[in-house]
Amino acid sequence: MKKTKVIVLFGGRSAEHEISLLSARNVVAALDRARFEPVLVGIDRQGRWHRESERTLAAAAGDPRGLELDAAAPTVGIEEGLAAATRPGGALEWAAGDDVVVFPVLHGTFGEDGTVQGLLELAGVAYVGAGALAFDRKVLLERAVDAREIECAVLGNDAPEASIPGEILVHHRDGFYSYDAKYVDAEGASWKIPADLPPAVTARVRELAVATFRTLELAGMARVDFFLARDTGALYVNEVNTIPGFTAVSMYPKMWEATGLSASALISRLVDLAIERRDARRALVTAPPKP
Repeated sequence: MKKTKVIVLFGGRSAEHEISLLSARNVVAALDRARFEPVLVGIDRQGRWHRESERTLAAAAGDPRGLELDAAAPTVGIEEGLAAATRPGGALEWAAGDDVVVFPVLHGTFGEDGTVQGLLELAGVAYVGAGALAFDRKVLLERAVDAREIECAVLGNDAPEASIPGEILVHHRDGFYSYDAKYVDAEGASWKIPADLPPAVTARVRELAVATFRTLELAGMARVDFFLARDTGALYVNEVNTIPGFTAVSMYPKMWEATGLSASALISRLVDLAIERRDARRALVTAPPKP
């Protein structure tokens, strides 16, 4: 059986560069090698693209602040970085074929703001996750809420489904789910899956997660985060993460695992959803019929 090449993009120019390496490591580890062939592309802090080896990700462990891309990895142009194969003689082949999917594991700026997704749309390449989302220089200020943090994973395209919700429990001295609490301090936070919620609230979280996904016209995957007010019990949509983490402490794969979907099955499903969405776009009529 011909394997689908999965180009995993990781690193990037955001403040979550190192976390992206941790996520990419787990994505690659969960790929079904009977169906998929990984192609690793790391983007450094200056925006340069590199063809990386799996050794880079194998070394991505421990304190994320010390993680780096392989400085010796060859630099390639963007078109070369999205190449799916090498033709005889070493020439690179553009990856617009039916057997190629890009899996962006780029958190934050230039990863979740639609920048890379816009490039892939122009190239006609299948890719995992939502399309190009709005980004501006404005800051949104919200009223503080004394609340529990509840999260829910969503998976799908036109018929999205929600996972069992989970809850983040913060123990760090920062008092909130900070970078250190999440990634550096092993005791900084913990999670409870499923979240300890009444059945009616659990159902409402899952319903709102799917409704939010549909309203924002997302695709593939998203993690919808909620605040559950401690005093009134009101449920607020806090934020939507369109490229959720896949690290060892990331809630998105953990919630799906608790719902009955293994890491390998989850990654396979995401790749299949990317191909499904690309085929649907290709079926659109974008020009008038010829006379």
